[in-house]
Parts: sequence; C-alpha cells; structure tokens
Amino acid sequence: MEELKTDLKVLSYKKAAAAAKAELKALETMSQIDDDASSLRNQRFTFPSENPNKKVAQFVIDANNEKKEEKNHEEERISEVNNQDVINNMAQYLIRKELLVNRMSVFDDTAETYNG
Repeated sequence: MEELKTDLKVLSYKKAAAAAKAELKALETMSQIDDDASSLRNQRFTFPSENPNKKVAQFVIDANNEKKEEKNHEEERISEVNNQDVINNMAQYLIRKELLVNRMSVFDDTAETYNG
C-alpha cells in the first residue's frame, strides 16, 4: 500500500514537471514572438520615392497602347472578311426566304392558285 502511494506521488511530480516544461516552452515561444514583433515595430518603413504622377501617366500610356493593339486586331479581322463571301451568304439567305414564303400558301383546289 505504501508502495502505491509512493508511485502516485512520483507520477504527480512527473505530471507537474511535464506541465512546467510545457509552460516554459510556451513562454519562450511567446517571448520570441514578442521580440520579433518589437523588432518589426522598431524598423522604419519608407515608401518608394517615385513620383505618383509618373506612375499614373505610365498607366494611361499602357492603357492607350492596349486599346490601339485591340483596334488594330479588330481591323485585321474585318479586312479578312471577303466581300464575295458576304454577297454569297446574302443571296443564299434571300433565296431560302423566298422559297419558304412561296411554299406556304393555302390550297383551295382552284386553277387560278395553281403554281406549276
């Protein structure tokens, strides 16, 4: 019985030691994080010394160049369309339309409405 009490005390001391080690490790980590944060706070951050007007002007120039490139690309696509293709497509459309309209007539079995 005495031996069990002794083992229990040893285990409780081991538990307390493990808790103390974990707490020490956590405190060391927090201290290191605080040191890193304070070193960042002590640093002076400076913005680039570029003139903002130059940046805006460069942005506008780049945007205009992109627009010009898009416009040139559009003009190339438009010039690729052949006029003969347009005429052929239009003629086919009109012929189909005419055929469809002429086919749709009411049948009344009289000689005057016969389309032969």
